[in-house]
Amino acid sequence: MSIGAIYNIALTGLSASQQALNITGNNIANVNTPGYTKQDIALSSSEPEYTRSGYMGLGVDVLGVTSRVNSFLEKQLLQGNNSIGKYTVQSDTYSAIETAYNEQNGDGLMTDINGYFNSWQDVASNPDTPEQRNVLISAGNALVSNAKQIQKTFQDLTHSLDVELPKDVDTINTLASDIATLNVNIAREEAGSTHKANDLRDQRGGLLTQLSQLVNFNTLEDNTGQLTVVVGDRNLVTGSIVNKLSQDKTTDGKVKLIMNNIDITDRITGGRLNSVLQMRDNDKNGIPYTLAELQKVVGAITNEVNIIHSSGFGISPTATDITLMNTTPDHTTAGSIDSVKISDFANLAPGDYRIKFTSPNSYDIYRNGSAVSTDNTYAGANTVDFNGVEVHFTTPPNSGDTYYVSARSKNFFNDLTPTASVVKSSTMDVSSVNVYDRTALTYNNYEVRFSDSKNYQLYDIQKGEVTGSGSVIGGDTLLIDGMQVKITGTPQKGDILNVSPTELAVTNAGVAITDPNDVAAAVTSAGSYGDNGNALAIVALSQTAQVKLSNATFNTYYSNIVTTQGGLAKASNDNLTFSQNVQQQLQLQRDSYSGVSLDEEAMNLIKYQQAYQAAAKLVNVTNDILSTLLSLVGR
Repeated sequence: MSIGAIYNIALTGLSASQQALNITGNNIANVNTPGYTKQDIALSSSEPEYTRSGYMGLGVDVLGVTSRVNSFLEKQLLQGNNSIGKYTVQSDTYSAIETAYNEQNGDGLMTDINGYFNSWQDVASNPDTPEQRNVLISAGNALVSNAKQIQKTFQDLTHSLDVELPKDVDTINTLASDIATLNVNIAREEAGSTHKANDLRDQRGGLLTQLSQLVNFNTLEDNTGQLTVVVGDRNLVTGSIVNKLSQDKTTDGKVKLIMNNIDITDRITGGRLNSVLQMRDNDKNGIPYTLAELQKVVGAITNEVNIIHSSGFGISPTATDITLMNTTPDHTTAGSIDSVKISDFANLAPGDYRIKFTSPNSYDIYRNGSAVSTDNTYAGANTVDFNGVEVHFTTPPNSGDTYYVSARSKNFFNDLTPTASVVKSSTMDVSSVNVYDRTALTYNNYEVRFSDSKNYQLYDIQKGEVTGSGSVIGGDTLLIDGMQVKITGTPQKGDILNVSPTELAVTNAGVAITDPNDVAAAVTSAGSYGDNGNALAIVALSQTAQVKLSNATFNTYYSNIVTTQGGLAKASNDNLTFSQNVQQQLQLQRDSYSGVSLDEEAMNLIKYQQAYQAAAKLVNVTNDILSTLLSLVGR
């Protein structure tokens, strides 16, 4: 082996040790850098030289710098971030909903519901005491006020998600742009080389970590080192190209996410973005669900109380206290009603009536949904008289005709105001919606899904299933659970309407009476203080399982709502805690493999320093040998 070969061995040793020291120093400098991956130097013996004595080594080659990356762990960490982002939003939202109900402190709506019906019991026990009637009115106002406050909290939560959503979308787009930029830089740095641009890849990995908190995605790496990032089955990033995410709203106010003019809302899974969408718009477990349930129970209480209250009498009532109405839907009868009058106030039984003609000469009478007389003889003269009410027809009724009329005392609460709106249609609109039979209201919210221009199915939004069907009457009328919806234009297959009896139940809620004498505790028109029959009926109502509320009492139904939300809050908190604990363990595993250990780097410093010193010593020894040889030659 020549002196030059010894020099080469020494110099390669110096160079390798110096590069190793550089890498070690870089590791130490980045010990606290988020997402930094420990780098190692890859060394290999130089190709040996063949001599007569055998193969002699020629030093060391630096093959490159590698990063300690465990792809499986990195993928698990991204999935963990995704879960944490998802459950953080859920936990925050469900906890806020639980706080809004405020049942843990005993100051929630359940207390007001109980207080309201207890006040009716007090009125029934002391019907001749005006003070109890005033307390009852105050209890009704408290119930309404608390319900409005809870609804406002839910609406505020929705607003906060409305603020959060565009921020998340903007962040996703910014991260996508930065990833695309790094794609270009990585491809440029690695072009024509077998070495990886480790620091740039770490930066890109950090961006992917941030992105994983926001939305679930998949990645594909091409042979140039560039990543394709797939979100919702669409390419968010393809090399240097970014397809930005944008948001819009549907006609019913829900958010839709768009990429390349394609709605990908239903394909967004995991992360904050998915949870924000679910909490804001999901009718089965998001804010719309719990809001609809609140509106349903408040609507049921106010409507069912009104039905009974307006069937009784206050103190010293007169005929002017009675509201007379004909609410018969259009296109449903051959005959028509001219007038509704009080024929005998002394024997008047107020209420909501249904007159059903079973033949041209006989009819049945229903009061507040229950039959009160059957097979009554229709004597002609275009008039029927029952329970102190006279109904006059301009056109004689036919067999099968059903008429709806009311002779009501004052309501305790404001009447329900149903709503109807177009979700999807270019040929149809809603002109009006009203309640024609409040005893038939089921308090369910529907999507009316048209199968053609006439027929439709009723999709229960909260249940998530089709529960009924119907047909358009007279070309412009839909009858749904006691509601009449009037439309203009012609529906087409696939058109959708939203119909709700309770969307405004809390918004428009209020106590309709202010005078304690208008509290209808009595069942007779004498309206004496001692008459408590109607008050007892309302007390009984509070204790009766309501078929329209899944056979639960008002109190039980509301309690189930609160319990469900409490369960969701606990589950989301537990899921968040579990995900955080798992992520912590994964991070420890990642740090033990890919992270920088100062103890390990300190040992490497000593090792590479000693190697450098030894290589430098070899240079000195080689110089001495060369000097000796030169001196011998010079003699």
